[in-house]
Amino acid sequence: MRLEFRVLGEVQAHAGGGLVEVGNARQWCVLAALLVDANRPVPLDQLIHRAWGDRVP
Repeated sequence: MRLEFRVLGEVQAHAGGGLVEVGNARQWCVLAALLVDANRPVPLDQLIHRAWGDRVP
């Protein structure tokens, strides 16, 4: 099955010709932050910085 991610505009995932629910806005942000380095490990501190910036929970 082919999986396609779209990150320009609204973050979307498509599989099998259909739209896959990717969650809320924060989850979109985390997904986009991981997709920047697709197929490579992302250190936790870098992921946190990308997803939350200076507003870490």
